[in-house]
Order: sequence, then C-alpha cells, then structure tokens
Amino acid sequence: MRKIVLLVITIMLLVSCSAGEISNAASRENAAYEGILSESDAAKIVEELIPKADMLYSIFYRGDLPADDTKAITDENGFRYAPVTENYKTLDELMQDAQAHFTLNYLENNFYKNLSEDHAYFKDIEGQLYKNIDIVSEGENKWYPQYAVISELNENIFTATVPYTDVYDTQRESELTVINDGGGWKIDKWVLNLAANVGQQK
Repeated sequence: MRKIVLLVITIMLLVSCSAGEISNAASRENAAYEGILSESDAAKIVEELIPKADMLYSIFYRGDLPADDTKAITDENGFRYAPVTENYKTLDELMQDAQAHFTLNYLENNFYKNLSEDHAYFKDIEGQLYKNIDIVSEGENKWYPQYAVISELNENIFTATVPYTDVYDTQRESELTVINDGGGWKIDKWVLNLAANVGQQK
C-alpha cells in the first residue's frame, strides 16, 4: 500500500514539473515575441522607409517623374499631360507602390487627393501613365533618418520623429506613425513642418 502511495506521489510530482516547464517555456516565448521590435529595429525600419516615402511624396505633390513633353496632349479641363517615361507604366503601378509603403487610410487622405479628375496630377491615357505638366512644383527635402527618435513603441506600431531640411533650407522635423498591418511596416500618419530641435543634423 505504501509503495502505491509513493508511486502516485511521484507521478503527480512529475506531471506538475512538466506542466511548470511547459508554462515557463510559453512565458519565455511570449516574452520573446513581445520584445521582437526593439528601438534599433524600429530605427532600421524608418531608415528603410524614408527614402521611398520621400520619393513618393515628391511624385504625388510635385509631379516628380520624367515625361516626354513632345507628346503632350490637352485634356477637357485645359491641362497638358505628357507620357511618363520611367519607373511606372500605369497609374495602378504607381498606386500599388504607394500602398506598399503607406496605409490606404493615409493615401486616401493625402496623396490620392491629387488624383481627382478635375486636376489630376496623374492619369492613364490609352493604357499609359501620363502626368500633368502644368501642375508641377520644384524642390526637395533632405532627410536624416539616422537621427530618428523612436517613441511609443509597441508590437505593431511605433512613432518616430525624423529631422530634415526643407526646400527653403530650413531645419524641420516630421513625426511618423508606423504600423504593421500584416503586409509589412507602413506609414499611417506623417506630419511635416514641425519645429526642429537644433543640433540633430550633422
């Protein structure tokens, strides 16, 4: 009888230890998952996003794509459009590239406003991407993503403050909210023209 009792106790102890090990392993796994995105990870994501984001900003707000002006045509609103010669063949290609780096929410409230029919910066004409050569602004921003400051860091979202020099050679800051929407890290909010903290750019 005593042997049976001892055997039962031994089995219970083994089961308890195994359950504890499984629980500890799960806790370690969860902790590791929660710590996947570090500040250095977020900073790297910002460094990768900014160059493409700035390029798309220049395209949608400045019409910064090469086009063949010799083949320009005039639309019903009196604007001249010329076929784009590099980077994108159709408007859909341009929009897909934008959606790979920005959320649809951001695009619809910002870049895509310049695609409205009455003064579209870009449109497809006979299956080819054309740009409005009458609505073009010049200049560029110079970015310093290596000096980004990361804050509000969570598993699938973080905020980054990134310094830059604007088209008037004035030091500025921008604030980005970056999220992981399942299709990669994308900019969901981008506020520019904030006052810069002196000394961040080198």
